[in-house]
Amino acid sequence: MAGPAAVPGVDPSRVNTPDELAACLDGLRRRRGLSYEVMADLAAKLPSRSGRSRPEPLPKSTVGEIVTGKRLPTKGKLLTFLAVCEVAPADLAQWLAAWERASTAGLARPAGGGTGPVRPAAPAGRARRHPGRRESTW
Repeated sequence: MAGPAAVPGVDPSRVNTPDELAACLDGLRRRRGLSYEVMADLAAKLPSRSGRSRPEPLPKSTVGEIVTGKRLPTKGKLLTFLAVCEVAPADLAQWLAAWERASTAGLARPAGGGTGPVRPAAPAGRARRHPGRRESTW
């Protein structure tokens, strides 16, 4: 028997913001035909992941908050959500990358769209301190 297939019309590679992640997760849930209540029930029945603790609980209220964009899921809740939706293990990396992009959407990116380290944007009107440089004491 073949494993879960990719879900047509649901493309996590296009996710860049929390709202886009919510819409993509809701599309996945709908394509799988799962209500919030069914997702909560299935999450409670998930077995432990190989050698790890049990998946995080996924109450129906949390499912609703995730798919409407009221809450960005934690990584653990995302993994539970994806397990309930029977996302293939081979597809988890693209979902985790989508979650990472969404969860860091408000952070400054390196110039040129590089993939270097992400750092918080400096507050407007404040100079960024440079490590290793002495500040003037005048």
